[in-house]
Amino acid sequence: MQENIITNDREMNYSTFMQLMAATEKALNEQIRDNHSMFESNIKASDVEEMVCKTVNECATNNALNVQFNRISGNKFPDLALAGGRFGIEVKSRCNSWETLGNSVLESTRLEGIEKIYVAYLNYGSNPEFKLKPYGATLNDIVVTHMPRYKIKMDMAKEDDTICKKIVESNDELKKALENNFKKIDLNESQSGDLFYDVLRKDGMLNENSAESKIVRNVIDYFREENKKTGKNLWWASTEIDGIEESAPVYLQSWAEMSKEDKEGYKIRLFTLYPKVLGSHYKEASLWLVRKGIGCHNLRDQFTAGGKKLIGDELYPAVLFRAYNYKEKIKEEISRLSDDELKEAWQCKEIEDNRYLQWAGLASYYYTKQNKNHKEYKKIFKLLKA
Repeated sequence: MQENIITNDREMNYSTFMQLMAATEKALNEQIRDNHSMFESNIKASDVEEMVCKTVNECATNNALNVQFNRISGNKFPDLALAGGRFGIEVKSRCNSWETLGNSVLESTRLEGIEKIYVAYLNYGSNPEFKLKPYGATLNDIVVTHMPRYKIKMDMAKEDDTICKKIVESNDELKKALENNFKKIDLNESQSGDLFYDVLRKDGMLNENSAESKIVRNVIDYFREENKKTGKNLWWASTEIDGIEESAPVYLQSWAEMSKEDKEGYKIRLFTLYPKVLGSHYKEASLWLVRKGIGCHNLRDQFTAGGKKLIGDELYPAVLFRAYNYKEKIKEEISRLSDDELKEAWQCKEIEDNRYLQWAGLASYYYTKQNKNHKEYKKIFKLLKA
């Protein structure tokens, strides 16, 4: 008589599920060794799913487990689910790569009742191999298709260095959720990066329709903080989550195809947001334009072309001449922007009561720093603040 046969799928614990996944990974790789040539060329995703489903059920039977995994039809997550249980398997395959796209961060297609998921990943091609790992421990990053999606990386150097861990640890609210939910999480069921994924779920951030804005808010907040360190631009995210003010456009357009009026409007906005253009720093301004769906390969020329121009009775570079002539419009633009927008663009902690004087100070600083003549600061500031 066989012992430890599970008669109720709900009684299967995570430790047993992990053992079953390890046995399945071994069995799948044995099939590769027995028929290596079959896995050297392109394989249909449906065939890989069928292979994994058949193998996991055979391994369950061989290990005296009375459980059955079924393939799930339609656009559902994960691809295989334990009948009547809380475990699932997401099947992925790619040629000569351990990286691919994962599920949406919203998890709107997640099957009800599925709590723990493994990824069964086939890397076919020159050196085919299967790897099976907890889903949360494979989530390396977040990328954007039609919505933010996780990026799966099966060969991460550190399995606990996942995007979920980074998001949790960078956010005071989520760190508190980690503390509050720690006792609710069975540590035997939360390996490495999977622990942080579980925190998001236990805190009601995942697998709840009402939590979608909260999920995206935390994702965006994380990347915005990272962007401050790297200078990158979160082009796909709106300025606000609730009550969207500005959003990324669907189409891209060339600066050259825009009207003269539109070009002037954008130059005023760029002068306002990025006074460092007066110091020949155009990276942030270029990225901002991309976020607005505008490509400009010669942005510097839009500010500097034309040689030196007279301001009063003295010649100054064209970029300063343009900023001087746009002063009143820059004042208007500054008055329309929120403190948060200005703090993010100006990279400062506080916005002063007189916003324009703060802008003029920044513009003068960048201009004189670029020209390596700090003694001119007061003169340039006087020009711009007038």
